[in-house]
Amino acid sequence: MSVNVEERRVQRLGTSSLIVTLPKKWVKKVNLKPGDKVAIVIEGDEIKILPPSSTPIKREKQVIKLRELENKVYLQQLPTCLYILGVRDAILNGHSLDITTINKIITQISGLSGTQATCLGNNKIEIKVFIDSEDVLPLLESIFRNLVLMLRTIRKALDREETITELVDDAKMLQKEIYKKYYLMLRLAHKNTGPTHRRHEISETLLSSELGLLSLLLGRLALETISTLASIGERDFSQATLEATDELIKAVDELGLILRKPDHAKLASIYDVISRVRNKLDTIIREGGKTDLFTASKIQDFLILLEEATSLVSCWQTITILLEDKVF
Repeated sequence: MSVNVEERRVQRLGTSSLIVTLPKKWVKKVNLKPGDKVAIVIEGDEIKILPPSSTPIKREKQVIKLRELENKVYLQQLPTCLYILGVRDAILNGHSLDITTINKIITQISGLSGTQATCLGNNKIEIKVFIDSEDVLPLLESIFRNLVLMLRTIRKALDREETITELVDDAKMLQKEIYKKYYLMLRLAHKNTGPTHRRHEISETLLSSELGLLSLLLGRLALETISTLASIGERDFSQATLEATDELIKAVDELGLILRKPDHAKLASIYDVISRVRNKLDTIIREGGKTDLFTASKIQDFLILLEEATSLVSCWQTITILLEDKVF
């Protein structure tokens, strides 16, 4: 058996407790998760930390009766709610589900990350979740990468670089990916709240839901813009519209890059971009026609959401720094 020795700094938690973090490689090797219990064995001046038993606990499937949710809107949203709440294996037992409602429920489930839905007959649907995530930041970064691709798709639509119907299909696919990552992030955020979790975990999930929702709205706005551009037909857009779109792409890309590492100077530069694009809106409206007026209104909507997202990132990073510095 190999022995590895490494030093770890003891930190204070509260007024009387001391803590030390566990090695990442060991945590991964024993498959330790937040909320798991470990055994502390004291042997003289030494202690041993023993992981939970590696033998999986056999869990019975949760059977959820749907008699209380005969409202079809509630039924269709139930899988998403169960997903966010962390359910991994469940059977929905209906009373009188018609085939249309069953198909809508299965479609709803299939739109979530790492899920499988099976119709068992007799008004029963089995739900399984195979994939989970442990870190909210990669999910947010992935969402922002997809947002950048969405905005670049708008830029291609403005330039008519590719067949517009293909661009709409690309945008729909990107929005589905954003949707999946958003709900997976909500699932993780729900799991990482409560007194058993460390400060850094709470700081990571504190504002992630709000930031994810804004990103989801930005994606929907981009899809709506591309779909509308597809119906317009051939049209030359003003240079101011193209420049504003380019600056938006740069701002969203920059915001995604600084999610992991606090950089207040870059955050300030994003606010400068927002201000410059707002000034361009007057030119777009004054010089363009009806189509440019439409794009101007969409750019304004983008700016509102982007400004709020930038503010959330700034707030999030400030809170993280305060937590790390033990200010409160």
